[in-house]
Amino acid sequence: MAARPTPGRDAAGGARSRVGGPARRGRPATSPVPPPSLMDILADTVPDYIYFKDREGRYLRINRALADLYGLGDPAEAVGKTDRDFYPAEEAERFRRDELEILRTGTPVVAREERGTHRDGRVAWVATTKMPIRDPGGAIVGIFGISHDITRLKETERALAEKLRLLDTLMDAIPDHIYFKDLQSRFTLVNRAQAAHFRASGPDALIGKTDADYFTPEHAEQALRDEQEVIRTGRPIVAQEEKETLPDGTVHWVSTTKVPLRDPSGAVVGTFGISRDITDRKRAEEQLVRMAFNDPLTGLPNRALLMDRLGHRLGRARRRPGGPFAVLFLDLDRFKGVNDSLGHEAGDALLVAAARRLEACLRPGDTVARLGGDEFTILLEEIAGPGDALRIAERIQQAMAAAIPVGGTEVFTTASVGIAFGPGEYASAEEILRDADLAMYRAKANGRARYEVFDKSMHEQAVTLLHRETELRRALERGELRVVYQPIVALDDRRILGFEALVRWQHPREGLLAPDAFLAVAEETGLIGPIGFWVIREACTQLRVWQARFPADPRLRMHVNVSNRQLLQKGFVEQLRWTLETIGLDPRDLTLEVTEGAILENIKSTAAVLSQVRALSVQLHVENFGPDGSCFAPLHRIPAGAMKVDRAFVSRLQAASGEEAEIVRTVIRLARSLGMTVSAEGVETEEQLALVRALDCGSAQGFLFSEPLAPEAAEALLARGPRIDERLSS
Repeated sequence: MAARPTPGRDAAGGARSRVGGPARRGRPATSPVPPPSLMDILADTVPDYIYFKDREGRYLRINRALADLYGLGDPAEAVGKTDRDFYPAEEAERFRRDELEILRTGTPVVAREERGTHRDGRVAWVATTKMPIRDPGGAIVGIFGISHDITRLKETERALAEKLRLLDTLMDAIPDHIYFKDLQSRFTLVNRAQAAHFRASGPDALIGKTDADYFTPEHAEQALRDEQEVIRTGRPIVAQEEKETLPDGTVHWVSTTKVPLRDPSGAVVGTFGISRDITDRKRAEEQLVRMAFNDPLTGLPNRALLMDRLGHRLGRARRRPGGPFAVLFLDLDRFKGVNDSLGHEAGDALLVAAARRLEACLRPGDTVARLGGDEFTILLEEIAGPGDALRIAERIQQAMAAAIPVGGTEVFTTASVGIAFGPGEYASAEEILRDADLAMYRAKANGRARYEVFDKSMHEQAVTLLHRETELRRALERGELRVVYQPIVALDDRRILGFEALVRWQHPREGLLAPDAFLAVAEETGLIGPIGFWVIREACTQLRVWQARFPADPRLRMHVNVSNRQLLQKGFVEQLRWTLETIGLDPRDLTLEVTEGAILENIKSTAAVLSQVRALSVQLHVENFGPDGSCFAPLHRIPAGAMKVDRAFVSRLQAASGEEAEIVRTVIRLARSLGMTVSAEGVETEEQLALVRALDCGSAQGFLFSEPLAPEAAEALLARGPRIDERLSS
């Protein structure tokens, strides 16, 4: 800005500036500033800081606002002073360097932001414009400056910058994916978590891109539709669970909220979204579902899932009658023997292998489930007729017949299968599963390794058995069970060695029932435990009485049958010890008889329990042995003192081939080589007696000597003498 010249003379006759100070000699007297009256009026009406300086940086004039800033009472007090009088030296030097550059180049400084610190410590920010003052000849004679106070603006900017910094810190510290998008669903701002999710170099790398650059087309298109709907309606999407699939196949689950982004006028200008990764939660939920509906060992559906599918199949049949379906209930034969002999790990491996073979036997859409233990169930959703189910059952039999490698050895197993067809009159999934289960038990009863189709007689039989179980429980409570005693006789002199205790049921309507009428029910229901120990207590108590009344040398002995299930019940050995101690019977006078089949069914566990029994000094006999029995070899593992030839074999000894008789002789020789004595049961004729003597049996029992006797009759027999000379039942 050029200043208007003002005439005047100093005392020496030289020209003087209106603001004071001699003019340079030889040059016309000029003033770089307007007349004071006009400048004062003009400058003092604005809040900005206005000043004029000469070439040496001395103030020629300042306005009222700047005088107030400097703490001056009158703007004239600043005349002749420099910035050093009002600012720290360092800042004053900076201002001076700027002004010298303007004086040198004539280039103004426009709206430069400067920070000024006053001597009293006050800090102010100004936007300063400085330009040269020129005389009429164009020479630069000073500096004109105007500064606008922007301290508040800078404080606001600083506060805003701090908020933005905090926002950036917050966004980057949050593990959720945060993003802003414009109306075309292009990213405008994202946090570091979102950038890392997309494996980008940083947040800025996403700006201007869309979901199509990072997701599969299907997911990107769905996200675009969602965002455009938010923009169109202004309604947010809250906590929507989404499955994200990246191009490399990586899958993530997120819970996403998207809201409209509005400008100050309320117009929607984009969307704001936040997505929380819930992959771990979804996997945990899936795991819970698998645990709830799948067997953890085999991975097959469990009972809950099977019953759900079976219930749905019945429901469809009721709504839309159509073709039949079938349920196959399957149980692995002799699985417990594998478990006990090779261990639970081997048993688990067998179950897994069986599950895979069952899956291979089925058609797409069918279901195979593991119900527990060694029980599996198959749902054939659609079949043309019963033949389809029977063919699959046969396929299962063939698959299971092949050897299964388990733990370095080959295991053979078979399957008993029960089949029930639907929909029929079934009202629930439980009913058809029950009937398939009944058919499976019929298959087991008929020899195992086979299948049976359910018929109504099976259900009637099951109801009868249930009724029998109820009656048997009451019989135990009401004292309806009885013990009868059959003498065991030495074959050399017919001396009574002891008795076998046999249980009977005095039924209130059906009369005296033999064990065949109720012991199978007792085995299935677990009643064999309390019934068995009741028999042991009764028999031992009776023997103790007879030993006192009829002393003999050796003492009378008592034989009691025990089943495998009874042996393996928890606490059997402890309860036996307590019984003997309570009654006061010498354990050597009690013999427990265990069937060969029961031993071989679970050789490992049974042998362990029998060893504990033998440690009590209780004697052990293996009964029901004959040429139809299983392999004799494992019996050396049983600490038995005697073997009893089966009554069924004794009854056909007269018609037996020489080969059968030789088998028995061989077995007896093997038994004797193991230190075992041999007995026979079921001897009814003198011819049979001669044959068992020829087999070198030391003792026997049967109707030839005596039928089972009530306690009073047995005591009367003992009272007649120690020997039996003729059949008492004649």
